[in-house]
Amino acid sequence: MVVNIGPAVIAMLGRWKVLASFDGGLDWHRVRLVRIGGHWLAAIHNPAKPGYVSLRATAAHSAHNTVTQTIIRAYAVAADPGQLRDNKCRKFKG
Repeated sequence: MVVNIGPAVIAMLGRWKVLASFDGGLDWHRVRLVRIGGHWLAAIHNPAKPGYVSLRATAAHSAHNTVTQTIIRAYAVAADPGQLRDNKCRKFKG
């Protein structure tokens, strides 16, 4: 899964990080960010087993104000892509 962080957001922030959880938010793992042109991409390596991926992004600017956005079960991962189609969920390929 790739998360695109655009230049308008980057210009406002002094520091930020993206985390992913594969157990419903019990444990969080830092996601590597890669700069491509004027954008940053967060490349998330999906687990091999079926389940859900939760996402958390934290941003701060020079005045030390921060914001954190957490999405539990942001998207599903299925061993068989047809499994998602049968449950009428959106299919994500990672």
